[in-house]
Amino acid sequence: VMQLYIWGESDQDIPFEVNPEGGALVPTIGTFEIAGRSLTEAKQVIIEAAREKYPNVDISLTLQSMRFFTAYVTGAVFQSESAHVISPVTRVSDIIDLAGGFHGGQTKQPTARRSVRILHEDGTFDEVDISMFLSTGDIEQNPYVRMGDVIHVGFRIHQVFAYGSVNAEGAQEYRAGDTIGDLLRLAQGVEGSAPLAHAELWRFVAGTDSI
Repeated sequence: VMQLYIWGESDQDIPFEVNPEGGALVPTIGTFEIAGRSLTEAKQVIIEAAREKYPNVDISLTLQSMRFFTAYVTGAVFQSESAHVISPVTRVSDIIDLAGGFHGGQTKQPTARRSVRILHEDGTFDEVDISMFLSTGDIEQNPYVRMGDVIHVGFRIHQVFAYGSVNAEGAQEYRAGDTIGDLLRLAQGVEGSAPLAHAELWRFVAGTDSI
């Protein structure tokens, strides 16, 4: 639901709704197809049309209430194969929380929190790194969920370890292309205020304890 305000020679408050098909009938202004547009894009289109209809007045458009839609979560969460009614400001981490959070499964196998897959309605997909988001606040790794999305959480396949003067020692999920800097960020950075003097990278021969 949106509200168009016009004030000047003729003051008007014009409320209108976006229907389930993404159309908006704005009284005295016209009909607009705004499905798939961002709120900013939709406001720009409607305000420009209103200015043509009502020149030399002040016009603003505000969002009164958001739509709600269904998205799904599958895989290694406590409520797998679950549907959730959410709003356009729900992020991937939010809907995972709604599904009960990450779950290690019957074998307690760690979840793949760095490669959460978002399957979109058009058949495309994205992978996001929730662990990196939690460690660094990189919001690009925790995007908004879109209508029809399916969020799938898998199990960890490869891992690396950080030990020593870091704030969070232990195992981290490995993704191809990771650097030592990425591992340090996942380990919450260097412990204390002292600068990092040096780092050792140990690689073990597969299936052995030899380096």
